[in-house]
Amino acid sequence: MSLLLLLVVVPIGYALLYRILPKGNLLQELVSLPVYWYHIWRSPTDQMTYRRYDYGPHRRQYLLLCEPLPHRTRRPEVIIFYHGGGWIFGSPEQFRLNAHFFVERGYTVFMPSYRRAPLYGYRAVDEDLEASLLLIRRLMDKRAWSDWPMMVSGMSAGGNLAGLLLYDRQRLLRVGLEQAQFSRALFLGAPLDLHQMPPSPPVYWYGGPRKSETFARASPAQHLQASERVPVCWIHGDRDGLVPLQASQAFIERLERVQGRGIWKKLLTGGSHLDAASWIYRDNDLRAFVLEWLVATAPEVSTDRGSQRGGER
Repeated sequence: MSLLLLLVVVPIGYALLYRILPKGNLLQELVSLPVYWYHIWRSPTDQMTYRRYDYGPHRRQYLLLCEPLPHRTRRPEVIIFYHGGGWIFGSPEQFRLNAHFFVERGYTVFMPSYRRAPLYGYRAVDEDLEASLLLIRRLMDKRAWSDWPMMVSGMSAGGNLAGLLLYDRQRLLRVGLEQAQFSRALFLGAPLDLHQMPPSPPVYWYGGPRKSETFARASPAQHLQASERVPVCWIHGDRDGLVPLQASQAFIERLERVQGRGIWKKLLTGGSHLDAASWIYRDNDLRAFVLEWLVATAPEVSTDRGSQRGGER
């Protein structure tokens, strides 16, 4: 009888919390997670192939290469997508629907994993960004995609890593790349100015002490230069309970001052952290906005090959 009562009370209690909790706090975001994952796991991802490649000995040092099915036409642009999880949780497999959204439209997607806090902080992640990027370049060379531009994207903590990959010129120099080889960037609920994040264990485990050089290097805002030109799409909710709006908006405002053009912004009025990712499983206004941005900023690729069919060469 008590078990039956528990099975009734718990779902009802959860449903009430889900409906009555106001957005803009951690509890509401946590209560919303099961609903988010329900939509993610029930959505099909059968229109793509994916393969795992290791770039280091640690079990988190790998990436997934997600590609269109062999009979589908491939767009000559690579997307590097970093998963979220507060630098602690998450995996590429849990964000396959994000890759599927792009793959269905002909894009090739790399989804790197990386070592996690609290055992590993920014210094280890910095090494993983470099090592995974080197592997991506090798795989692109092997498949004759070396002249394809690269787009970077990420959700939440993954958006932080996408920003670091794009704006930290020292890392790009170490791997023999220039920022001009990147076509555009898509940031979703991302902590792009780490100094605007409230103190918390995950932020400390990842960036270290706030006044340290490591903390500064872990913030994409610290790497902005006066010569920024890469088109950017920025999406954030003003009721984000995990990444406060200012932790992302401060970055985009600074980027507007140094770049001016090529910046698309979508501030979600009343939007939570997870609302910034709703377009991957909902046919809503936000999805239309992302699709419009993808078409409007599509890079012109100078290549005799044009589009290619899927499959390894």
